[in-house]
Amino acid sequence: MDRVIKGVTRNIYFRLVDESDAQFIHSLRNDCTINRYLSPVSDDVVAQKEWLKAYKQRERRKEEYYFIVTGAHGDEFGTIRLYDFIHTSFVLGSWILKKGTPRYVAIESLLFATEIGFYRLGFDSVRVDVHKENMKVLSNEKRLGGIMTGEDDAKKYFRMDKLKYEHYVKKKYIKFYVE
Repeated sequence: MDRVIKGVTRNIYFRLVDESDAQFIHSLRNDCTINRYLSPVSDDVVAQKEWLKAYKQRERRKEEYYFIVTGAHGDEFGTIRLYDFIHTSFVLGSWILKKGTPRYVAIESLLFATEIGFYRLGFDSVRVDVHKENMKVLSNEKRLGGIMTGEDDAKKYFRMDKLKYEHYVKKKYIKFYVE
């Protein structure tokens, strides 16, 4: 995977995270105004750096990819991760954007990550786990055509296959390809 990935979009790029991103990621994950639907993390930046060190080994083995979402001029907006590669599907998660991020970044980063999973990595479906209280993301999943596949006490689980993505999401929201 290239270090910086560009999509045909006016607004965002992805770059693979590295250990030097520990402070930025830690600040996002510990910001109580934006983190309430993510798994809790340690209050220790060193622990975040250690997690990133272990992640980089998984990245080298092509087991997952964790990105910083940036603007065209390098401004950092947030993170998104593709992981839990099982057979022909992947999970899209660790998606968090800092306060004040332009609204378009949310949909573009979601679509961009999905494009990478389908067209760059060759998966046939994407899975998303959404906390039941996260009404905004639940609404997005339904609006984008995600099919609920189950739920537990805390989360609802969605899946979308590549064909549905191509015929529904891509045509409706954005003409968008990964280079």
